[in-house]
Amino acid sequence: MDFSPDGSFIVSGGWDKNVKVWDVQTGQELQRFDGHIAWISQVDVHPDGHLILSASVDGTVKLWDIEREQLVRSLADNLRPINSARFSPDGNLIVSASADGTVSLWDLVTGEQLLTLDSHTDEVKDAMFNPNGQMLTSASSDGTIKVWPMSQDRWSELIDRACDWLTPYLTSNPNVTDADRAVCNLPPRNP
Repeated sequence: MDFSPDGSFIVSGGWDKNVKVWDVQTGQELQRFDGHIAWISQVDVHPDGHLILSASVDGTVKLWDIEREQLVRSLADNLRPINSARFSPDGNLIVSASADGTVSLWDLVTGEQLLTLDSHTDEVKDAMFNPNGQMLTSASSDGTIKVWPMSQDRWSELIDRACDWLTPYLTSNPNVTDADRAVCNLPPRNP
């Protein structure tokens, strides 16, 4: 479960495979989102209160729009259960923890996977940012908790690595827009 930032609603997810939004004052169900094919392991409300994340043992992380009452996208399609998914404090990133021992970092706007951390030797049970977003932590069944500093230099390194990986796609796919190319500082296709 998770509270909305203003405390007016609670979001839950569970064995019935549904994400539910509840009114705190009345206890009434306000909304229901379905789309998972297995139980939901965790939910998280975006810092602005308009989006919900749901992690499921079906191997997906889904992003839901509360106002439009619809699925925005599935951020992960993993063969192993996803144990947790959380927004960063600024709401721009998502971190997910998987039963395959990995922690993944996602861009909220594009849905792109920015980084996969695989230093655990067993299932990762949870991952989260510290309150100011400067550290990322994960806890694993291997008995360890990992802490990664997320300084601006680290973000620049992550973006550079992601762009190294994306550049061949961005330069060869005819459906890529100039705005997409600009993310990695690539020149427009037709200047």
